[in-house]
Amino acid sequence: MWKKLALLLPLCLAACGGGNNAPAPQPAPGNQPAVNQPAGAPSAADKRRARELYDQATAKIHGHDNTGAAELAEQAVQLDPGNGEYHEQLGYSYEKLGRHDDARDAYLRAAELLSGLSRARCLSHVSYNCHMLASAAFRKGDNPQAIRHLRTALEHNPAAVDSWLLLGEAHMNLQEFAAAAEAFGGAAGVALGEQRYLAMSRQGQSLVYAGDNETAHAVLSALIDEGAFGYEAYGWRAYANLALERKDDAERDFLQALQRTTDREKRAEYEAALKAIAESR
Repeated sequence: MWKKLALLLPLCLAACGGGNNAPAPQPAPGNQPAVNQPAGAPSAADKRRARELYDQATAKIHGHDNTGAAELAEQAVQLDPGNGEYHEQLGYSYEKLGRHDDARDAYLRAAELLSGLSRARCLSHVSYNCHMLASAAFRKGDNPQAIRHLRTALEHNPAAVDSWLLLGEAHMNLQEFAAAAEAFGGAAGVALGEQRYLAMSRQGQSLVYAGDNETAHAVLSALIDEGAFGYEAYGWRAYANLALERKDDAERDFLQALQRTTDREKRAEYEAALKAIAESR
């Protein structure tokens, strides 16, 4: 066996151009690899050129030429793909151009390469661009797609109130009321002021639709106790009381709702509910 290999080896070398008479390939001038440079790593010249492109892209951004900035940032990333700054700049350029899917991917790559505050900033931008993609899907009526983008947005920024609220609305559109209540509860947990009141109101409504009237009653009572006005908290708590067969409490809540609302349709709705309660006695 070894004799056969010994006979075949010269033939293979000759066929592959590896015989003693074959000239060794010479590297092209100016392209010699640096000593101890890892395979595929950018050369010093590539790094210098990438930095020049980055600086030029920065100037383009300051001049509001985001198309030009994106083109330069793309080149910088190709020359030095391990530099997180360049991916972040590319993400920013794409974001300004409304290319939110590309921006998301660029920021994700930047976050992999950066650390500390820079990484946190990139992840915040990932969340923002996912929210923008979700908003576009939501407007088109594609609620499942919106939910997928919003889940990613919240994975990277759990304090994104707008994403929690939109997630709740998307689940409401799909009549996934328990999931909607969970999303609105997430919003209420991180929101302040009017957004908090809105989230609590929508959470209470979702819970009523989901049939979890005790929890709905508790959420809406907390909203009332906080003095929120204009969120129909009394009206929705009245429906929770009705479902819990607390007619007297429901009647009191409908009367309060009737006094507080300026919405004609709501007034008619509450008057009809009060009439139905009176007739049922």
